[in-house]
Amino acid sequence: MKEKILKILPEVRKPSRYLGNEKNAVKKDLARVDVKVALCYPDTYEIGMSNIGLSVLYHLLNDRPDIACERVYAPWTDMEAKMREHDLPLTTLESSEPVRRFDVFGISIPYELTYTNILTLLDLAKIPFFAKDRDASDPLILGGGTGAFNPEPVAEFFDAIVVGDGEEAILEVCEAVKTFKTNRPELLKRLARIPGVYVPSFFDVFYNGDGTVREIRPLLEGYAGVRKRTVSDLNAAYFPDTPIVPHTKVIHDRIGVEVQRGCTRGCRFCQAGYIYRPERQRSPETVKRIVRNQLAATGLEDVSLVSLSIGDYDCVTPLLKDLMDEHGPKKVGVSLPATRVEQLTEAMMMEIKRVRKTGFTIAPEAATERMRNVINKGNSEENLLTTAKTVFSNGWSLMKFYFMIGLPTETDEDVAAIAELGKKTLGIGLQHNRRAEINLGVSPFVPKPFTPYQWAPQIPLAECHRKLDLLRSRLRSRRLNLKPHKPETSYLEGVFSRGDRRLSSLVLRAWEKGCRFDEWDEGLRYEKWKEAWTELGIDPAFYVERERTRDEILPWDHLFVEMKKDWLWEEWQASLKTEFIADCSTGTCTSCGVCDYSEVRNRSYEQPVLNDQGKAVKKKTTTEVRLYQIEPLKDIVANFRTSIEKRTPVAGAPGLAPLPGNTVSYTCTFSKTGPGAFLSHLEFVDTLRRAVSRGDLPVRFSQGFHPQPRISFGPGMPVGKEMFDQEFKLELDAAVDPEEIRSRLNRELPEGFLVATVSQVPANARPPARPEPSPAFSPSLEP
Repeated sequence: MKEKILKILPEVRKPSRYLGNEKNAVKKDLARVDVKVALCYPDTYEIGMSNIGLSVLYHLLNDRPDIACERVYAPWTDMEAKMREHDLPLTTLESSEPVRRFDVFGISIPYELTYTNILTLLDLAKIPFFAKDRDASDPLILGGGTGAFNPEPVAEFFDAIVVGDGEEAILEVCEAVKTFKTNRPELLKRLARIPGVYVPSFFDVFYNGDGTVREIRPLLEGYAGVRKRTVSDLNAAYFPDTPIVPHTKVIHDRIGVEVQRGCTRGCRFCQAGYIYRPERQRSPETVKRIVRNQLAATGLEDVSLVSLSIGDYDCVTPLLKDLMDEHGPKKVGVSLPATRVEQLTEAMMMEIKRVRKTGFTIAPEAATERMRNVINKGNSEENLLTTAKTVFSNGWSLMKFYFMIGLPTETDEDVAAIAELGKKTLGIGLQHNRRAEINLGVSPFVPKPFTPYQWAPQIPLAECHRKLDLLRSRLRSRRLNLKPHKPETSYLEGVFSRGDRRLSSLVLRAWEKGCRFDEWDEGLRYEKWKEAWTELGIDPAFYVERERTRDEILPWDHLFVEMKKDWLWEEWQASLKTEFIADCSTGTCTSCGVCDYSEVRNRSYEQPVLNDQGKAVKKKTTTEVRLYQIEPLKDIVANFRTSIEKRTPVAGAPGLAPLPGNTVSYTCTFSKTGPGAFLSHLEFVDTLRRAVSRGDLPVRFSQGFHPQPRISFGPGMPVGKEMFDQEFKLELDAAVDPEEIRSRLNRELPEGFLVATVSQVPANARPPARPEPSPAFSPSLEP
């Protein structure tokens, strides 16, 4: 099968998506394992390879000798067409084995607009769409991910769905499959007894004449509701040390380490903040160990500390310092996800910029104090302006803001305030940096299940366009860039966000009309969706624009049953009264129902705070707190500024320290054959740079705020053509035996690349050209 796939790759976009020979990919003999799992993200390789959750599951399963796990991603439309033209089934990347022959086909449900991709995957795999039409000869179709908290629009396509933290349940699922793989009815009953596993076929749904749900009736005794599966101690939870190194630029082209799961801030629009409660943190020492191991295993140049609210990780500043002290000399940068404006400190900025200026994304969400109280955001305009001043005065020229429109109780004045706040912020930026620029990302609000807004109406499509036009009319500066999310995309998301099982027919009809990759602007075919719901007699306004009543049975009421529905309703009413509710990890428990106060509870680590007697005290009151024992922090900001004023070097500070030693240059010849031939020239550039890093070669770096390894290349190489006797030049800070360089590179390069010779360039020879830059990933359109 592999050879057939390679033959069609020259005819498709980005053939590197379909190779499967990446560094750290796991290949097992499928005949020697008891359970074979095909793990799938229903989007392109670039999106799926950035998903930390699937990386965790992939390596967790492969650590078991009796289980083999391989990867699948949705083929882009050109590849789908070629597969159908040549009658090629959907196969896994590692072995090119048809998915149909696996025991479990695990498909993540990350986002409502990937639903049609799920049908594409099932169809290409030659697996019946509906669970009722399958038998023991078919793989178990297992779902999971964020979309599992209301999977009802696609529930009938799945045999079972994990609600909550998948790493807690996946091994138990595999044990059940191992025992009952030839008896599907018994397997489903066994799965229903695993905490956190939802078997849709064991529930029947009945509707009222007005279309609302009358009853969700359990069909299996003792199986009336599904409790979320929760990792109680994140610090003890599994996290891989050797993630796969992607062939091409992916959306998050860096090491991503989850430092905290869950958030207790209570932002009322944020589904993740509710469904991933409670707050659980990894210790800084564990994070540092993971980063150290993953850098050595991947050779990647950037690290991202991942959390829903990174500023709530109390040790973030000393952790940043420790990471930069350890990895900064090797030009490894550290970035943070979107940050609350009041939590981004100057000390954090100074640590981040020691190697390279990664971007800053701030999420105010609303531009007026009234609206921030409505959504329980809890920050001020003063916070935002102060943060902007600090960012721009420290050399950054771009900030990105996220706002929403269409929030409950929003007025035109609230919308116009987004533009006014943008102007104020830009004005401050230009006072400190004449190149200051601001991107305003604006998304239509979509109410989500298990939030206080699960009862709220979503604004109609026409109203959304009107609000965006109002905002555009207030923005005139070319340095203030409006980046709106497509309203049609948000409206379609709203249809399915609070949808029920009757929408499975809509997904199928739209798929039959050719809908694919609806989450991509270039993929969305909104007119086809309109045709589909008109033909089926489905009114989208019923799901999107209608306010729900308190006593209405919601389609997801039998899932995540520990989250108290009455408590969410009280929060909805508090929102309408603009009442602010404090963070439960620092104040009083709000009794949301998630914690059992034994195993499932808030767990955090804090930087020590000393009292008058010099003893460490705890800041949080309703959580288990462990103190991060660190040496007293130096005055990072003062030291950094002093070094710049005096032009003295600081560890890791770019452009200040003199170049150490003498450059030693080498000329290397190589070939790219087989699967290696399908990597583009720029993909090979990144592949080689990471191989050099993993090989621990003392590569020389360029100077400036974006240091690059000094490796220079010849002319660009064509994709799909085998090449021999190609050449690149490598500059090192110390002499290394040429044969040792060749050996290390060949050990680290993926299949299809071979370094044939390495020779040292004489000291009096003409120096090699400056390294070719590696441009940042820029997909045609990012979902």
